[in-house]
Amino acid sequence: MRGVLVFLTVFGLIVGFSTVEAQTGSISYGSTISGMINDQRPSDLWQFYGQAGDIVLVFMNRTSGNLDTFVYLLNNSSVIIAKNDDYKGTDSAIINFALPYDGLYFIRAGRYGNTNGGYVLSLLKGMSGAGALQSTGGGPIQYGQFVRSAITPQALSETWTFYGNGGDVVSIAMTTDVSIPGSATLDPYLTLYDPNGQRIALDDDSRGAFNAQIHQTLPTSGTYRVVASSYLQHSFGAYSLFLSLETPTAVPSGSVRLGEFRVEWYCEQKGYSPSLFNNNADWACLSRGDGSVVFVLGQADYNTICQATYGDAKAFAVRDQKRETPAYNWSCYTVPQTAPVTALGNPIGSMTPKFGVQLNVRSGPGTNYAQIGRIDWKQTFPLLEVLQGWYVINFNGQRGYVSSRWSNIKLQ
Repeated sequence: MRGVLVFLTVFGLIVGFSTVEAQTGSISYGSTISGMINDQRPSDLWQFYGQAGDIVLVFMNRTSGNLDTFVYLLNNSSVIIAKNDDYKGTDSAIINFALPYDGLYFIRAGRYGNTNGGYVLSLLKGMSGAGALQSTGGGPIQYGQFVRSAITPQALSETWTFYGNGGDVVSIAMTTDVSIPGSATLDPYLTLYDPNGQRIALDDDSRGAFNAQIHQTLPTSGTYRVVASSYLQHSFGAYSLFLSLETPTAVPSGSVRLGEFRVEWYCEQKGYSPSLFNNNADWACLSRGDGSVVFVLGQADYNTICQATYGDAKAFAVRDQKRETPAYNWSCYTVPQTAPVTALGNPIGSMTPKFGVQLNVRSGPGTNYAQIGRIDWKQTFPLLEVLQGWYVINFNGQRGYVSSRWSNIKLQ
């Protein structure tokens, strides 16, 4: 009996247990409970029933105070079979532990040192083995591409490669794919290497909820490597990876802005639903069945939308605005046609804008031609030619085109 008392005393000192004022109760898979750790109650004890082979995950996160959490998993003989102090900062976690028998288990929610505060405790049942996880092994990826893969015991990391130009501003997002059972515990981790093999960026949690995202200006042109892995060595799960180019597109000199566009019809005509994606930075077409991402719209898709919206085969899309939602930053532009150079010829009359009107003068008979000037109703110009919907005038020694709708003419 004395030996047992000594064992219990030492056991209590090691893990900071207390048989006084300890909160006890039951917890089940998928549940989250809260508690408070202080000098009067330095630990809580929670029990659950598990089966041999169950893959369990226990998370203990601080919610208040300076509490430095410490979590333990005990068998039905009060022997510690797993423990963790610092999963991330002051939070603790036991990840993917396989239970050895059918029966009762205990979770001791404790603390490291003389710290105090509130906590939440979560118990999850993970996926046995690799299960539905399927690793693609990485491979080439390009701007605007969305890929799915997995971190598994057989593939602890995957390498994706892409070609980038110096000065490109890229975004690389790695997100846990919760649509695959058992993936919720994956803690994505990203590393970016330049063409010389030098590490230039890494990230763990920038995208929130343990997801990772890298924003980086590429220092040189060449092939870059993106290594996707997990922050924890034994944390597995499915993930999605999205690579996008965020460098504002240069507007070619002399281009004319046509306006903005909507993407709804583009996805719908293909039988999909449109949705914002990648932290509201891009558009994706989703399956109407399960809501999964079918493809992410890229430059060629946006160009097609502009051409269809404005009926201009030369129209193209440019990311040129600075709205709060980046996906709405696109506009449609076109390169104005150049009217053929012809002799001015002799006037056949005169043209004056209608009363009170200010009239654009263009280089050709259409609004997709460049604007070369602006005149008002007090000005009169020699009329050179009458076209359908347009008048040709002598505008300061060159052929100018004005809308006949807003013009008055007097023939000789």
